[in-house]
Amino acid sequence: MKFLTAFLTAVLFTAPALAQGRRAEKASGPRGSRGEALQAHLQLNEQQKEALQSNRQALRKETRSLAEQIREKRNQIREQMRSETPDADTIGKLNVEMRELVDQVKAAREASRAEAVALLDEKQQASLAELEQVLALQQIARQAVGANLLAAPERGFVRRGFGRSPRGPRGDGNRRGARRGTRPGAQARRGPA
Repeated sequence: MKFLTAFLTAVLFTAPALAQGRRAEKASGPRGSRGEALQAHLQLNEQQKEALQSNRQALRKETRSLAEQIREKRNQIREQMRSETPDADTIGKLNVEMRELVDQVKAAREASRAEAVALLDEKQQASLAELEQVLALQQIARQAVGANLLAAPERGFVRRGFGRSPRGPRGDGNRRGARRGTRPGAQARRGPA
């Protein structure tokens, strides 16, 4: 009995410390802190890093209220659709208003992206153009893996369970052979969760 009490006491006092260590490890991950690989690839200096970070923060601040308004419109549409007699005019107006808000978010993102790219020198912009080409090829590469023309990467993709998930139609695993992207080296659960 004393052993059990001592064991449980030790677990209670060490668990929070271990959890904090895992959280800190998760934040940095196996590839270092967020954005380090990009910073190294583009060879960003400290001034550029700070300017890009403030650019992202300004975008988040600008689009936060728009995102909340979009969420409200979606909820209103959902409520209308669930009512016994949905009003098509109201749903149409809400959809138009929501579309306008989405367009405002897109415009803000484009303006922010233009400002961010302007912070880079010519060599960095050329490296960014290479990354854009790789991004365009990503879907084609996935299709080649699906057609068994290329081998899937050992890390980074995990095939999920087949059929419907116990969590319902929107849960994981509701599509046959759905793939879930993971970080390289991450531990991913296999099969239905």
